Amino acid sequence: GVLALCTNADAFVHGIVPSLRHSGHRHLASISRKTETQRFSSLRPKGGLTNLRASAPEFPVIDISPMSEEGKTSAKLRVAEEVRAACEEHGMFYVKGHGIPDELQAAAFKASQDFFSLPSEVKEALPCVTGGFTRGYIGVGKESGSDRHELKEAFSYGYEWDSSTPPINPLQGPNLWPPSSSGLASAWQEPLQKIFTDNVRVGSMLTGALALSLGEEEAAMHTLCQEGDTISLMRLFHYLPLPNRREDVQGLDAAGGKEVTGSSPHTDWGWITIILQDPSVVALEVFHREAWHPVPPQPGTLLVNVGDYVSLYTRGRYVSPLHRVISPPKERFSFVFFAYPGYEARIPQVEGGQRYSLFTDQLQGGGGEFAEEESESFGRFILDKWAQVQRP
Repeated sequence: GVLALCTNADAFVHGIVPSLRHSGHRHLASISRKTETQRFSSLRPKGGLTNLRASAPEFPVIDISPMSEEGKTSAKLRVAEEVRAACEEHGMFYVKGHGIPDELQAAAFKASQDFFSLPSEVKEALPCVTGGFTRGYIGVGKESGSDRHELKEAFSYGYEWDSSTPPINPLQGPNLWPPSSSGLASAWQEPLQKIFTDNVRVGSMLTGALALSLGEEEAAMHTLCQEGDTISLMRLFHYLPLPNRREDVQGLDAAGGKEVTGSSPHTDWGWITIILQDPSVVALEVFHREAWHPVPPQPGTLLVNVGDYVSLYTRGRYVSPLHRVISPPKERFSFVFFAYPGYEARIPQVEGGQRYSLFTDQLQGGGGEFAEEESESFGRFILDKWAQVQRP
């Protein structure tokens, strides 16, 4: 059924099929979906979702506040060791001591809900244009990492670029905010701008911890991420519940016959991802040891997962976790900060290892590899990736 097909496809992304990358030129290698579905039939979960989730992993809660201290302290080294263990085992962990006040988080969630409550014509007047520069509104079903119909809408923004300054690269540029006539409060975007800059700060703390965890100097990775904040993204997500939702399947789109979900199984393409989850809904899941497990929100924490770039940088030592969002039992809001390395950072060349969405063809109907040009910059490559997941 739907569940079995979903699991088989997820296994394909996760790394069962040998990689076809590193050919030295961009290409799409076709792979028969029917053949792959048959190949992974043995990976169907047995005993239902309840048994799978009974052995769910415990993701650590790491206090990163020592990373704001000056110098190389013993407390920082303890943080680094905890980060190392989490990245090697799961590629995912919670952080506290991040310095983002509860009041700001609440104000940001209120701003997100206010935006998604706007009339459709107001939101659709702020379209996220094609071509890879991702700012503005993405309507329901207008983006997907697979052939599934993703039942969510989103709003993307980032660094507050001065519109009078010409961008240096195609991932830089002004945000697309709603006009004053939209009906939103005059100070509506202030908590959104503040939570973006706070996430940049937290990302810098984590980058220092990652460097220390690998035995490098704390500042070693900051050069690689130089001006990465100007191309990084904050995305507000609004996930919609399925009508007549059942626990055993995610459902089918009655119009198009597609499987419907919240967000298709994928790994994140960038450096690290920082997630502020709706505290009232559990819908995020991670694939670990051949099973899907829920990743519930933890009060006072942010969720962090390793991106493909960091995994490649560590030659696969650190896991870029395969994850998804199932359609929730009620509407769900989240803030997802995609921290990127610098635009010109070269994509590490690593043979074998896990599968990465960064190198997977995510075009509608795509089923093969999407290999990068040798030594291509992360920024140029990511432009094509964003174009892949857009849907008409």
